[in-house]
Amino acid sequence: MFSGLQLAAAFAVGPSKLGTCSSSGVHLLLTRYVNNPVSVSQDEVRAALGSFPALMPHLLLIALANGIDDPFAAKVVEAYWIGNRLLDNVDSRRHVQRLIATEAKRHGWKEIDLALMFAKTISCQARPHHSLYALRPFWNSGRQTSFSPDIQDKCNGCRVGWGQVVNISDRKLTVDYQPLVFPKPNCVEFGGKTTIEIDRGFIGDVELNDWVAFHLGLGIDKITKQQQANLRQYTAATLAVINGNS
Repeated sequence: MFSGLQLAAAFAVGPSKLGTCSSSGVHLLLTRYVNNPVSVSQDEVRAALGSFPALMPHLLLIALANGIDDPFAAKVVEAYWIGNRLLDNVDSRRHVQRLIATEAKRHGWKEIDLALMFAKTISCQARPHHSLYALRPFWNSGRQTSFSPDIQDKCNGCRVGWGQVVNISDRKLTVDYQPLVFPKPNCVEFGGKTTIEIDRGFIGDVELNDWVAFHLGLGIDKITKQQQANLRQYTAATLAVINGNS
């Protein structure tokens, strides 16, 4: 079982490898830490994860709202990437204001950047789940008349995906999952069940029918049925916000 810091590092490997959220080479350090936690100092890993523009503000917001000192506590990390009841304790406007007041200067963050980052969270009383941040480029895309395959691929890659294992090989897993689709303007929803092949990544022992989570095509970990239900619940809540139904 991963610690909170390991789980945060595992989910951050994909975007780090693409160079979209951190400097070059960070994914190597994070991968090493996930696979062998004693090989890298925790301070070094925390510093690396702190360079991700959205990760630390979201973890600190969730921790602050729940009276938890360590933003990398397992339940806090799980809340952001997968979803759990800690998200329901976040009073968006009040806690974002406290975050700005107490953490912006200490971390060198610009108040305007935090306000913009959490604008949708505040205006729609949305949960600060990773799916909301991951799909932020597509908040306005729903008003277009058509959607390119590239937009759909980005949506499905950036959000945390989950599925049930139907085939296992040394380095790959095939899973049943539901992609996001754009059936009409101003609408993003879960599509029909299909299969996708993912890199086995950090998933060790696995059996057919196990539930797994993945990010940008990289396997992260096995998840329980409750975690799968939570991931779907909070992703669906994000889709409701994007579709203007919240």
